[in-house]
Amino acid sequence: MSEMLANQYFMIRNYEKAIHTYESVVSRNGTTKSIRKKMIICYIRTSKIEKALAEFCKLVEEDIMFLTNTDLKAEDCPCAEIISEIENDEIHYEETEKHLAMGILWIYCDLKISLQYFDDYMMKNQNNSELNNAYQIIKAYSQNTN
Repeated sequence: MSEMLANQYFMIRNYEKAIHTYESVVSRNGTTKSIRKKMIICYIRTSKIEKALAEFCKLVEEDIMFLTNTDLKAEDCPCAEIISEIENDEIHYEETEKHLAMGILWIYCDLKISLQYFDDYMMKNQNNSELNNAYQIIKAYSQNTN
């Protein structure tokens, strides 16, 4: 299986097949930031929030600008669609998971809105050590871009 096939599945919004194919590509060839960015979206869309969070935190720590500088149109980013589906409960998450999913997705579109979701989440879940470092990076980056 190839990255091109995974990207094709991603473009037609077949997230299950896309994630399976991306994972296969990664296991054979390693990963790139571009693949990881799409995998995060696929994980969220398929309700695999823990996998999404783990990959998201690594990518934030590595290169937050890669996420925040997403060209929604050129990269065919489906975040707006997925955000709408979550808001309309077409994709159901428990309240805390919903804040995580929305924070992750919004970072592609609007850093300030993303940070609001992470602020809300962290107020109730201060002991999430996995997210804490990424959250601090997001806050610092947000303050530096104002």
